[in-house]
Amino acid sequence: MVKILLVDTDQLHMRALRKRIAMHMEADVVCISTYKEVVDLGKHAEFSVAYVAMDVCNQKASDIIRYLYYTYPQCQVVMMVNKHIESIATLTMKYEGIGYLYKPFSWDDFTKWIPQSEKEIKNVVCDEASEYLDSVYNAFFKGDFLLTIEKMYQLCQHKCENCDKNALIDMLYSLIDELQTNLVDYSDCVRSSFHRQQPLTYFTTRYPEGLNVWIFKTVDFLFMEIYKGKQDILYTILCYIHDHIQEDISLKDIVVACNVSQGYVSRIFKHKLNMTIMQYIHKKKINLAKEYILGTEKSGTHIANILGYSDVSYFCKIFKKHEHRTISQYRDQLING
Repeated sequence: MVKILLVDTDQLHMRALRKRIAMHMEADVVCISTYKEVVDLGKHAEFSVAYVAMDVCNQKASDIIRYLYYTYPQCQVVMMVNKHIESIATLTMKYEGIGYLYKPFSWDDFTKWIPQSEKEIKNVVCDEASEYLDSVYNAFFKGDFLLTIEKMYQLCQHKCENCDKNALIDMLYSLIDELQTNLVDYSDCVRSSFHRQQPLTYFTTRYPEGLNVWIFKTVDFLFMEIYKGKQDILYTILCYIHDHIQEDISLKDIVVACNVSQGYVSRIFKHKLNMTIMQYIHKKKINLAKEYILGTEKSGTHIANILGYSDVSYFCKIFKKHEHRTISQYRDQLING
């Protein structure tokens, strides 16, 4: 059986990789985060391949690379590198045969460093649901908010095809339980918080579009939980937006309230969610607007006012831009199919 060592302080990253490995092959996987833990493995430990993240602490990562390279000469060492720190990879090229993976990487790129003679691919062929689930984890791992929503919708649609309406709610909650278990520090507190904040109200099953609304809220919740305690500034900004989503939020408001620079806010949203902060705010407002349309008979003007849009025509323009139809067309299509 292949023995794999994962070294990374990003717990989300390691959990996602470990799950993918478990889905596709028989392997003994060890996950550690510090140089001390690497040394504590002992000189007699055996690994086929060691994947080391280089984007946390450059000096310690270099120390780990050097230690693994000389202590386990039969082990293939592979660096997982962000393109913006490519200079670090250049510094470590003195270690002959070392491997490189640039994030985000594909499963094929990840496994090409594992010796062919030691690969034990699972005999069971992954069903479509597993492939869909895998794509959801990939999207979360890439930090792509909109891609995650797209992949999540595909997964839910696939599961709903073989699920009667009475079992739909249990199935969806079971799916989110699995995602929470693998993406965040799972606890009963987190689970109850999710069930309380994202209830599957009647329109989720009454209208197919209701599933889209719920999926957006679910992905939004999970991204917030992922960065809670890990990216404190990003979590603070997300919480501020969430708490003030029914107000006219400006970038200046966020900069002042969260005590951050405008440039930093823009960079962190692009890097961690792959979208601009104003895109995120509009998407969140539009999703809430759809929830009002699905569950009430409120007019577009009323909804615009509730969501903090002082200019109703601007709100209608934003809605049409994101949904490719007017509010009245959206409502008519829901009612008339």
